[in-house]
Amino acid sequence: MWYNAGFISPDSGFKRRTHYQFMILPTKCETCGACCINKFDSKWIEVSKEDALHINKEYLQNGDILDYAMKQDEKGRCVCLDNNNRCSIYENRPKICKTVQMGDEICIKSLISFRL
Repeated sequence: MWYNAGFISPDSGFKRRTHYQFMILPTKCETCGACCINKFDSKWIEVSKEDALHINKEYLQNGDILDYAMKQDEKGRCVCLDNNNRCSIYENRPKICKTVQMGDEICIKSLISFRL
């Protein structure tokens, strides 16, 4: 894995104890799976009706905001993540999964949450 150093400032929306929090950020997506894991919200990955048409129903549950959400296992991992943190439905993944980019707000928040 290749990493560079990044700084999270207090005005970035992350509540931390120190003025600047040192954090290691990946320079490319390393398939860590952090964006597909949420220990705190069982309906983390909301799915539209349109996306749901292309996803096996066994992977879906009722959503809070949208009609559907991806199911998660007992550790908060999306049920479509395999043991190598690869998406088993990558070609048909929901739009929200396609929009996450390495280093964007969702990526960074997920990395922080995943490392807690």
